[in-house]
Amino acid sequence: MKLNFTAHAQDWASIDPNCVAGPNNDVATIQGFKCIITNLLAIIAPIITLVAIGMIILGGAKMIAGADNPKAVDEAKKIITFAIIGVIGIAAAWIILVLIQEFTGAPVTQFQIITNP
Repeated sequence: MKLNFTAHAQDWASIDPNCVAGPNNDVATIQGFKCIITNLLAIIAPIITLVAIGMIILGGAKMIAGADNPKAVDEAKKIITFAIIGVIGIAAAWIILVLIQEFTGAPVTQFQIITNP
């Protein structure tokens, strides 16, 4: 069994602008939710990364600026700690999903709406 934990780059080309179906691509269907959620995840993932990096930088700046104030340093440490905990939590959730997919074969990392019962 081969486990693949490579990071996948997100780019704007992966966003599908056609979230509708029908003969002229003009009818919204339940399948459009799959497209919308996939697009949202493609947009949100890089934003979460940028926010986490920004919070770590903010915590570092607060730590430097408040070096003479122990209360400010403690607040900065909390900001950095919570940012790192958030990143670890998101990474752990993704790793758990990938492990479930590898061990069971169920495509849990792919969002699908099944319309045929």
